[in-house]
Amino acid sequence: MKILKYPKENQFTSISSYIDICSNIAKKFGKPVWYRGQGTHRTLIPGLYRHLTPVSDGRGNPVGKDFKSNSSGTSYKYLEFMPMLEVFKRHAIPFVQVRPTDDFEWMFIMQHYGLPTRLLDWSTDPLVALYFACGGSNFHKTNLPEENGDDEAAEIWIINPTSLNRESSGCDGIINLNESEWGDYINPEKALFPICVNASHIDARIIAQQGVFTLHGKLILPLNSYDSFHPHIFRLYVLKKHINNIKDNLFRLGYDHARMFPGIETLAQKIKEEELNKYVQWKSSQPTMKQLSKTDHIK
Repeated sequence: MKILKYPKENQFTSISSYIDICSNIAKKFGKPVWYRGQGTHRTLIPGLYRHLTPVSDGRGNPVGKDFKSNSSGTSYKYLEFMPMLEVFKRHAIPFVQVRPTDDFEWMFIMQHYGLPTRLLDWSTDPLVALYFACGGSNFHKTNLPEENGDDEAAEIWIINPTSLNRESSGCDGIINLNESEWGDYINPEKALFPICVNASHIDARIIAQQGVFTLHGKLILPLNSYDSFHPHIFRLYVLKKHINNIKDNLFRLGYDHARMFPGIETLAQKIKEEELNKYVQWKSSQPTMKQLSKTDHIK
């Protein structure tokens, strides 16, 4: 019996079939429901923990950089968050519209501008997640390897954030961060497990993408690796052969780069691209010199 790489019941082929599945999951989970789209297959782990080098094993013995272990006691070297935070705070002030009031607000802005943090992006809008799963602003490209053909898939992760918080922290609901209560998650020592948090909406991109986040603690584990989380996490796939059609329909619905990344630069780029597209369409409809000469000959 052939084992399907992507189970049929977890696949969708169009926006309408995707929304149908999301609606059924939302009925099961209840509100709220969060979505994350990924065009490449990677685990649900934040950017700060994607560059790891082992330094000692579970007994504290030094190990080489090629050491392999599944032990939770292994210690790793990874990018240092606090130095990046301090440098960003010093130099980013002229560029922020509203000055952050604490380090959590700075962390959200760092995340949205590409700096590695312990945050993992999610959205309350399933079509935002679908936009990023299908390649984001690369409208005619996907993040999927060409050599694998159509037997590759982008993925959408769906979670029940209130249930995850009950499992990880005992909190009932989405967490609004403050340093007095949750300060250990800035540079965690005691905070171990991921929590689901609301973003402070001080950045236009967070608002546009209806951004929410999981904030990960000291444990370097993917969100989907916790056994107690499994009932509250769902994974969908869309095969590569369907992606261009879905992206085309998302574009018609207004889910484009200018919407996801609002600002005068993206507005100008959108206007330019639309005018260029009209020009290219007009140019393709114009006759060649050879075609014109044939017309003159007929006359």
